[in-house]
Formats: sequence, C-alpha cells, structure tokens
Amino acid sequence: MVYSIRCEFKTTNNEAEYEALIAGLDIAYNLGARHLHVRSDSLLVVNQINGDFQAKDSNMMTYLKIAKEMIARFESFSIEQIPRDLNVQADALANLGSAFNEPTLESIPIIHLTTPTIEAKEEVQMNEQVYNWSLDIWNFLKHDQLPDDKMEARKTRSKASRYTIFENQLYRRSTSGLILRCITSKEQMNQILQEMHDGECGNHSGGRSLANRISRQGYYWPTLREDAIRYVQRCDACQRHSEAAAFSQVRDKEVISFIQTKIIYRFGVPSEIMCDNGSQFISEKTRKFCDERGIKLITSTPRYPQSNGLAESSNKVIVNSIRKRLKDAKGKWVEELPSILWANRTTPRTSTGQTPFSLVYRCEAVLPIESRLPIARHRTIEQNAIDLFYDLDALEGFREKTFQKMASQKAMIE
Repeated sequence: MVYSIRCEFKTTNNEAEYEALIAGLDIAYNLGARHLHVRSDSLLVVNQINGDFQAKDSNMMTYLKIAKEMIARFESFSIEQIPRDLNVQADALANLGSAFNEPTLESIPIIHLTTPTIEAKEEVQMNEQVYNWSLDIWNFLKHDQLPDDKMEARKTRSKASRYTIFENQLYRRSTSGLILRCITSKEQMNQILQEMHDGECGNHSGGRSLANRISRQGYYWPTLREDAIRYVQRCDACQRHSEAAAFSQVRDKEVISFIQTKIIYRFGVPSEIMCDNGSQFISEKTRKFCDERGIKLITSTPRYPQSNGLAESSNKVIVNSIRKRLKDAKGKWVEELPSILWANRTTPRTSTGQTPFSLVYRCEAVLPIESRLPIARHRTIEQNAIDLFYDLDALEGFREKTFQKMASQKAMIE
C-alpha cells in the first residue's frame, strides 16, 4: 500500500522528513501494524531517532518527541538510513505529492497535511496546562479574591455570575437551565469522553453529538466541543474506511468487478477477504478470480437474511454501533445489544430534541460515569424525587409537544 503526503505549509527539508515519518507511523498503527521496520534516506532523522544525533533546534526537539511517543506504541520498531538512489519509489511519491494540486492517479491517495504536527502538539500541551480554567472563578466565589490584572478581574467577575459552589464542588448554570458539574481534571475529562463515546453506554457518535450528550448528562468544561471532536477523530473504529457500490442485482460478475475496481485498483491486492456464504461470493468464478491473485477467501456464518436489505433508521444506527463496538468479536453482538440499545435510548434525536429514554420516563437515565463523578441531581435526591412526580403528571403534555415538533420537522423536509 502506498501513500503520497503533501504539506500545505512551509517546511524545511528536515521538517518535511519528520512529517512524512509521523504520518507513516500513524497510518501503519491504524492499519494494525505492531512490528515496524522503517527505511528512510534522511540521515538526520534516522540518527536522531536512534540517538546518535542530538536535536538542538526547538522544532526538531518537538518533532523527535512526537515521533518517539508514536514509536512507543509499537511492540517492536527499527529504522535504518538508505542511500537516496536506492529510495527511488519513495522519491517518486514525494514528487507526486508536491507537483499536483489533485491526485493524478486514483490508486495513489495523497494525504494533505494542513498544519504542522508540532503546532497541534503545542496546542494539546497548552490545553493540558489551562485545565485550571476554573481557578479564578473558584477563588472569587469561595474567597472573594480576584486576579491582579484589571481586565482579568472584570472577566472573572462577569463569568462567575453563571457559577455556584455546592458542597465544595463548582457548578455552572447552562443556558437551558441545567446545573452542570464543572470538570477541571484532564483525567476526568478523558474518562467521561471514553465512557460516553465507546464505553458501556457509548454508541460511537460524532463529535458534536458526543459533546451535546455529555452536556445533557450534566458535565461541563470550556473545551468540551473541541475535545469531543478530537477524541472521535482519534477513535480507530470511527475512522474505518468503507467502500460501497450500488447494483441492481449482485451476482459473481458484480462481486468480481467491485473487488477489482474498488479495492485492487485503489489499494492493491488484499491478502484476504471475508464474506458470507452467498452464492455470488463462493461461486467458482469468484473463487478462481481470488485464487489467481493470491487472495484468501474466508466465509463467515450465514447472516440473518432479513438484515441484508435496507434497514430503517434505528436499525441502521444499531447495526453501525454493533460493528464499531465489537470490531473482531463479531459473535458477541447478542451480549452487547442491550448496552447498545441503552446508548441509543440515551442519545438525543434531532427530530425530537429529546432522548427516547426521557420521552418514556421524563428524566434522563443515570449513567455509570455518574457513580464516579456525581452531578447536581445526585446532591438533591429528595427534591429530585418530588420533582419527578410532578414531571410524570406533565408527561402527556410533554409528549404532545414532542409530537408536534416531529410533525413540524417532517413538514419542513417534505
């Protein structure tokens, strides 16, 4: 598999070599490689990685640190320097990336890097340091202390009007009226993101949906939206590349055409292909085509016939969640289905603005993360119980409003 990388920003030759190395390490790891041997014609990069050369420039030091952090993820790694005249193919790919605005060959994907890796790293490091974001607000509310700087003091006083301290915990009033627990620890932020995205109650939702779901559940920090998007971008299951084509009927002829045009011509010959026991996949023509190219054809357990058609929206979401959640453990989907349904029921719908759970019970479900990081409603359980009775009385009207919203959105679509 080959890639060409193009930097959309100014770099020195050595910086470009590091960008290529870091991009290659990322691609290899996401493809499942755990034992890696790299060949590079950059004397500087190879010797800095091996520890023979010292990185003195600040940019080089940052690049080296990032590269070593990525290398540490592999079980084994080695890198060697080769003469440029023996690296003809890599040079050709480098020239392809720099010479054209668009890829000239569909079979060779060109990766466009829009910002230097070291800038993204510096931003992450800065964010990790800023997670004392609530300190000034806390000091003002708790000790009536303001920052010495007049501008910062005015900003703190203005912001603090939306915050309150209850039982030594900082909370924020959202614009929708919810009381949100303020999260200041990077560890807790990652814990919440992991739990809500791919944990027991996660459904691998997109970045905006994940952030909205976390807010709705009762948590807040200033960079929630950006952190959620960044977390989803790092999720391997969410970045899986899919190839698809529409056929009026699927025979061995269409299967062979799909493998040839959508897979081989774009990504090269695969070592194996997994399919079900459909006649078009295990026919003599398909097997012969794969055998001639050294492709191992692996058949799985026949799928439930009704699931092969176009699924309704809910089923499609559930199937996608199962696929992302289980990865290789396909046989365990029955065990995972209840938690996936739970994640589906506790995710707000665009059409209603509510979660299916809240439409039934008029309150949000208590998720596992709340047992470790309690939110405001756990501090006032008795009052919540009283409010719940009133909410149940108002449930019929609440459902009617939701139905009207659905009808309105449907009319807009039509």
